[in-house]
Amino acid sequence: MKIVFFGNHIYGYYSLTEMISNQIIPDLVVTNIPRKQEIVWYPSVAELASSNNIELIRHNRIDSSEEVITAIEDVMPDLLVVSS
Repeated sequence: MKIVFFGNHIYGYYSLTEMISNQIIPDLVVTNIPRKQEIVWYPSVAELASSNNIELIRHNRIDSSEEVITAIEDVMPDLLVVSS
């Protein structure tokens, strides 16, 4: 099964952690880029994906990003998981 995971903040981090610990590895992780004024106090979804060798895209507006849309289409996912 091919999975694309969309997540950020603490909810996304712990959801992805549980998926990985249960051997449910997404083919692609899409997460946001923190705003410049944002104080990031939560663990990073991007770092978790990278440390587990999962393909990663960081973008704040997926509806206007050809890169994100193409990457999702290339995976041809069976399941989209959203946790944020």
